[in-house]
Amino acid sequence: MRSTLGIRPFDGVGSKRNMKKANRLVIVLFICCAMVQFNDPDPIPWVTAYGLAAAVCLAWDLNRASNAVLAGMSVLAFGMSGWMLSENAVGMDSSAMAFDWAMTAQTEPMREGMGLILIAVWMATLALLGVRSSAST
Repeated sequence: MRSTLGIRPFDGVGSKRNMKKANRLVIVLFICCAMVQFNDPDPIPWVTAYGLAAAVCLAWDLNRASNAVLAGMSVLAFGMSGWMLSENAVGMDSSAMAFDWAMTAQTEPMREGMGLILIAVWMATLALLGVRSSAST
């Protein structure tokens, strides 16, 4: 449906079309995150985590991801991030993580924990969107 000016009506922030666009952007983000991890001292778990997150996002985009998988990944990533952050946050200056570009023994686990939060939040978003759309049909 187009207006007389040839402008499409607003889809809405939570529309399926906008979420698909956002999800595709996040897929690219997760792939980039996985590629950067090859420079890490322990790349295998992090390339796997970001690669799996990208694959699940792709499955959601193709309507192949179940809400249980999305919710499970979210819970797992939140749990692991909480463990990593609680183990390493004791006595750490919060400005060191934001402003110290060097990867130190203190900043690396904090940044990895934040990456897990990114995965967890996006998986939860997709799962909740799936619950909302299945409830409305």
